[in-house]
Order: sequence, then C-alpha cells, then structure tokens
Amino acid sequence: MKRFLVVLLLLLTALPCIADPVSPPPHEQDALKKDLLAYAEVLLAYGDASRLVHGRKYAEGMAALLEVRKKAMALARYPRAAAGTWQYERDRESRLMAWKVNYDVMLCLEYEGKFEESLKTAPMLLGPNERDVDRFDLARVHHHMAYAYEGLGQLEKSLREMKIVRETVDAAAEELLRGAGTWGDDAAGARKAGYFLTAVWEVRNMYYEIADSLAQIGRYEEVIALLSGATYVKLCETSRTPQTMALWKKVQGEEVAMAAGVLARQQDILATAKIGSAWLQIGRDNADRAAYEKALHDFEAALAMTPDNAGWLHIAADMRLRMADVLQASRRWDEAEKQLALVEAAIPNMAEDWRDHLRGSLGWRRAVLLLDRPTPDPAAARALLEDAVARKASPVRLLQGLLQGNLGRAHEALGDLKKAAECYREAIHAVETQRAGLAAAELKETFFRRNQHLYEDLARALHKAGRDGEAVAVMEQVRARSLADLLSQVPLRKGLSARTQAALAEVRRTQRMATAARVPGRARSGAPEVVTARRTFMDALRDAPELSHGATAETVRPEAVSALLDRDTVLLEYLIGERFAAVAVIAPGQPPQIVELTAPVEEMRAEISALRRAVDGSTGIPARGRRVVASGQQPLDWRQSAARLYDMLLAPVEAHLRGKKRVVVVPFDELNYLPWAVLGREKMLIDRMSVCVLPSATVLKFCRAKKRAAGSEVVAFGLGNVARNGFSALPNTLYELKAISGLRPGTRAFAEERFRRNVVQREAPGRRFVHFATHGFLDGNEPSGSGIVTADGVLTVRDIFNLDLSADLVVLSACQTGLGKVYRGDEVVGLVRAFMYAGTPSVLATLWSVADDSTARFMEQYYQRLGKMDKAQALRQAQVALRKQYAHPYYWAPFVLIGDWK
Repeated sequence: MKRFLVVLLLLLTALPCIADPVSPPPHEQDALKKDLLAYAEVLLAYGDASRLVHGRKYAEGMAALLEVRKKAMALARYPRAAAGTWQYERDRESRLMAWKVNYDVMLCLEYEGKFEESLKTAPMLLGPNERDVDRFDLARVHHHMAYAYEGLGQLEKSLREMKIVRETVDAAAEELLRGAGTWGDDAAGARKAGYFLTAVWEVRNMYYEIADSLAQIGRYEEVIALLSGATYVKLCETSRTPQTMALWKKVQGEEVAMAAGVLARQQDILATAKIGSAWLQIGRDNADRAAYEKALHDFEAALAMTPDNAGWLHIAADMRLRMADVLQASRRWDEAEKQLALVEAAIPNMAEDWRDHLRGSLGWRRAVLLLDRPTPDPAAARALLEDAVARKASPVRLLQGLLQGNLGRAHEALGDLKKAAECYREAIHAVETQRAGLAAAELKETFFRRNQHLYEDLARALHKAGRDGEAVAVMEQVRARSLADLLSQVPLRKGLSARTQAALAEVRRTQRMATAARVPGRARSGAPEVVTARRTFMDALRDAPELSHGATAETVRPEAVSALLDRDTVLLEYLIGERFAAVAVIAPGQPPQIVELTAPVEEMRAEISALRRAVDGSTGIPARGRRVVASGQQPLDWRQSAARLYDMLLAPVEAHLRGKKRVVVVPFDELNYLPWAVLGREKMLIDRMSVCVLPSATVLKFCRAKKRAAGSEVVAFGLGNVARNGFSALPNTLYELKAISGLRPGTRAFAEERFRRNVVQREAPGRRFVHFATHGFLDGNEPSGSGIVTADGVLTVRDIFNLDLSADLVVLSACQTGLGKVYRGDEVVGLVRAFMYAGTPSVLATLWSVADDSTARFMEQYYQRLGKMDKAQALRQAQVALRKQYAHPYYWAPFVLIGDWK
C-alpha cells in the first residue's frame, strides 16, 4: 500500500507537465512514466536502506545503499523524455538521490572504522557534484573526512579538513545573515523564512561540533577563536532578537517560537561554557593564572544567562562546579568551597535524575579540595573518596581512575604507602585503558600529559616506602609508552611473527572503530574492543622482545641493567614531574638509588630553554647550509645556564660521578634537548668524562644483543648540491664524504642524484658504518612521517623501521636528527628509535641545525678515532679537538651518541 501511494503521488506531480501543450508525444510520455516509476522505486529502496543504517546495521545498510546507488545512477542515464525545466529538475533529483546515497555509504564505512574506504567515497560528494547540495552538506562531508583522517592517525590532514569545514560554515553563516529579512509575506516568503530560521540553528550546532573536535585534540586557542569570532557572534545575535522570535511565531506558531527562545538561551550558555572550559584547560596545561581568570569570567557569564527556575537548576549547578574547578586550580580554596556549598543547597530542588550525579561530583571535588589545601585533611578526603568509589560516582572509566589516584594521595598523606601504591596502579590502569582507544598520536600526547602525574605519584610513593627498584621500573614504564603508539602507525614488515602481525592489524582496526565512535550521534563503543585487541597484541609481542618492552611496559629490572655496566660507568635516569622530580642512579654491583631533585621544575625548564637559545644557532650563529652571521645578532652567553643546570641536575649525584670515566644519561621530557657535555662550573662534563644517552635503560639490553657487522666497511650518503622539498643544498657534505673515504678505504659513497631511497635500502644492509650527511626533519603531528631528505624524496621512519641493518653505528650528520617528537613522559620517538629497531645498537645524532663546514671537520676527527677506542670516547676526543678551532658549543656540542657506547 505504501509503495502504491508513493508512486501515485509522483504520477500526480508529473501530470501537469505531461498535459502541458508543449509536452512530448504519447510514446515519449510512456518513457517518462517509466522513468518516474523507477525513481519511486529508488525512493522506497533508499528509505529501507536508511532504516538499516539508523538501526546500526551498518554492513546490511551499506549493501542496500550500494544497490540504491546503482539504481539512482541509472536514472540519470535514461533518454530525456522532454526538454525544459521539469526534465532538468528530474535530472537534478536523480543526481541528488545519488549524492545522498553516497553520503550514507561514507557514514557506514566510517562507523565501521573503514576510514580508507570512507575517504574514497569523498570525491563522489565533492567537485562537480557540489552543485546539487547546499553548503551545510558540503561542510558535513569535510567534517566526516576530518574524523576519518583522525582515525588513521593523520592529524595534519584532519586539521586541514576542519579548516575547510569552518570556512564553509562561515560562508554559509554570512550568506544567511545577508539574506535575513529579504523574504516577502506570501507562501514563498514563509518558506524562505522557515529555511532561514532552521539554518541558523543548524549553523550554530555545526560550530559546536567543530569546537568539540578541536577541543578533543587540545586546540583550545582555536576553540576560543571559533566561538568568539565576529561571524559566529553576529549569528548568535540574529538568532535571539525579538524580530527573529516574532518570525518563528509567524511562520511556525507560538509554541515553536517559545521552544526556539529556550534553545537560543541554551546555545548561548553552551558556547560561553565551551570557551570557559578551553581557558581552563589552557590554564592547567601552562599553569597560566591569566587563563584561569578568563575561564572564571566566562563561567560567571554563563551562570548569569541561566534562568533562576527549577528547570535550569542543573545547568546552574554545572556552571558552579566549573567555577569551583577554576578557583581550586587558582588556589582560592575558600571561594571554591562556597560554590560547592551553593550546589549542595540546590540539589534537593532538582529533578531526581540529576541528584545522584551531582552528589558524586560534589564528593570527589571536596575531597581534592581537602587534599590540595595548605593544611590538608587527608582522613576526611579519604572518606569522601571511598564513598564516591563505592557508589561508582562516575560511570566513565577515566574518572573512576582519577578517583583512585586521589584516593592514593589520601592514603599516602596518612602514611599508608602500600595502599597508596595500589590505588595509583589502579588509576594508571584506567588511564591506559582509556588511552588505548585514541588513534592519533597527538591525542595520546595530550591525554597522557594530563594524567602523567599518576606515574609520578606511584614512583614517589614507592621511593618513600624504600622500594627504589620498583620506582625505577615505573620510571621506565613512563618511557615505554611512545613505542607502542608509534607501532600503531608503522606498517612493520620485519621482525614480527605472523601471529604478531595479525594481532597488530586487529589493534589498528579496533582503534579506528573507537575513533569512529566519536562521530556525532553515535555512542562510543570501540574502547573495550581496543583493550581486548591490545592484550592479544601484547601477548603476541613476546615473540619480539625489543618491541614488547615498549608496548607492554615489561621493562628490564634495574639489577639486570647494572650487570651491563662496567666499573667506570654510572647510569642516571631522570623523571621530571610537577609532583616529583628525581634521578635514579644505577651503578655496577649496587642496588638502584633514587635521589630527589629539589630545584623547582619551572626553573629547570627555564634554564634549559635559556641554554638552548644560547647554543643552538637561533641567536645569530650560522646554521647548517648558512655561512654568515646575521647582522645585529650576538650569541648569548651560555655559561650561567650551564652552571645552574649542573647544580640542579648533576650536583645532587656528584658523589656517584667521582672516579667514573663515563656517564650514561636517560633523559626525560625537555632533558632530551639538553647538550649534557657543556654542563658544569669550573669544568664542563666533557672535560671530566665521556657522555652517552639512552632512550630508556631497558634499551641497553637490546643494543648489546644486536648482531654487528665485522670489518671497517663504510657506506656514506650526502645531499651535496641538491635542493629538495624546500630544503637547501649542503655543498660541504661532499667534502665530508671525501674526508671519510680518505680515512676509511673501501668506503662506498653516494652523493647528490645517486643518493636515493632505493639505493639506501640496497646498500645499507651489511655495512659496519652507515653515514648520512643530509637534512633531517620532524613531523610533530605524525612522528612516523619524520625522516631524512634524499635526492628523490624522504626516507621516513616507516621506511627505516623495515631496513635490515647490522651496522655497528649509524651516523646522522644532519639537522636536528636527535630530536624525535618528545612526548611528555615518553621516550624520544623519531629517527633514532627507528634505526635502533632496524638493527644498529648506536646512533650518532645532532641536537640542533649544525654548521656545514665545522660539521665536516668534526666528522673527520671522529672517523680518525672510531675503532681505536669506544664510540663515546671517540666522540669526546673529537669534540675536544674541534673545540680548539671552534670554541662556542654551537659547533661541537650538538653531537650526541645514543645507544651502546662499546
């Protein structure tokens, strides 16, 4: 019956056209009726397919949609039954139907986590096909493309699509505003007015979706700019004017007008609160008091817009809770408690479904307040937190974990260190479970940065309990996180069993599903699948121990690391956090010992930045490829910062350094950027001993186990006079390769156009030393895309992971090759880690863009010594020799040996 009515309706619609004096002859009218019936069938089939999609039967829905697409595309190919306006509209209807079907197919693929296939649908929706849809539809396409790229870990492309979404929505908003009030009083004018009113709400909602997407990846400044922009503000003003409300009443009645007024107020409150939340996160991430003040102002403004009646009490309470968060972060504890008391007083008058939720929120906030005050009350805080945990105050796994973390703080303050450690471990497990569902590396970084303090708390509690060995293991676990994140982006082809490869593929699939679950209108359902897949992957990774220590956080015990050190060596492993800063000392034949660092963390970071500015060439010293100092710039004096950093980082363990010939540093966070050799007062560290760096203490075990090529054969690659991909030529690298060839007979050198990716893949395996004299670069948003420049493109981290090296040493005589993407708490992710997995135990890299001519001379000095002494000693002596000719650390200090020094 339903099908009959649809067909009848379409035929009746067509009758005026068929009866027209200029209508086609009878035989063509039959073709037109046939076309119309086919179109009706497509409409019905599309409705059936849409019901499947909305019922979350994505596989069935997509199959049905593909059939509909075939039929819809066939409609546009029918011979024209008549010339004129109606037939043109019929063709447009056919195209529009095909567009809608393709759009739904795109969504189905996205909901199933098939992001590559989803993106392949986009060209069918863009380009020539744009003419049949409005800007809102186009904005949605780009928005879903942004989700797909995010799911694939390609954050830069995701942000590019989000920019297009914003530009498209801005244009739509401007067009709406220009057309406001231009409609007439007739039926056509009413339709235009109705479209205007509906579109205003739709555009505002799209702004919210864009803001949510930006907040999800930590782009808070962009959230503020978006929701404070002139176009958006004008749109808001237009949507709530008395004239607009009157228009709602005229077009759609008084009841709809009243509802629109309520919705307008809700949207205003929501937008203001989003801006406040963005300022709050900026304040937390940067300890920025000015940001806190701005957040407080916005939450107060949102509260002022909230009506004072029972239906809005829960929204007012939410604003007060957010204000309490800001006041607590600003250490204004009494004012924060006042806001919490106002929420508590309002709870009895609220709807029942809000009461338990708000009581739970009040409980844990009050507990944290009691822990953070200058005179804490951990006993009262513990009681509140235990009640919140028992009642499961939050259904969100992450917040349950944070409750456990604060409960650990209460137990620690009361002296129950064993219970505190148990709570911290439970909190870490919850955080890692939540983090597993994030696909893009930058999302993981932002997420981990906010929750890293849990690892710091656990290490501190274990240290206070006299369990330094376990505390060192926690410090290693913090560093193990980035390797697993990197592996999810790298298509590994070597070193993995079939079982491990299958498990890794499943991790990637479930991560994509978890990302798809964030698509607007779809509940998050992927994370449990990700956790299960990751557990399987971790178990399978035991077939590849060098990878499993990163993915599973199974680290080598400190005693095993100690056994790898000789009596002339000491290892220092750092942890620099907001709540706990310490260095673990590991020496042969001794149990690990943790020494707390008392210098304020912010002072450490300020001095590291000052030292870097003074020595890295950014203050007028020529960088690699540049031969002159910019006029008017003077190098900064670096000695004061070097002395202060020595006092902060090395003086507390000076007793452990005495009598040693070598120090092995495992840096943390900003310390990865530090030229350790220059630290000191009367003497620099380089004057006393050789320095080596490790990504983590555990890595040393795998470095020692690597098979190393014998002999002295060298393969060297240089960019020379070739300029590629925006990178300048490096003419002195030709001198560098010539010098190495003279020192090492049998060297095979490939320069300029002969330095190609396939040549590296062919020539590097089996060589004892592999040398690269070229540009290195970092992709901060997609670490696996970092690489070194060749004559025909880029050798990326993905390529390097799959090289089969047995080199004793890889030399990266390039710009900034040592600076992988530093995650707050993770080890350095970049070229160095990739080369180590590819087969080399040691990498000589650079910390900043180095000078062309001095680098060539340094390499000559280094290769003269290489093989006659260990690699760390050769580095030290080459630096000392270069320092006689180039006194400033810019020239000799950027070179760092990472990995095994033997």
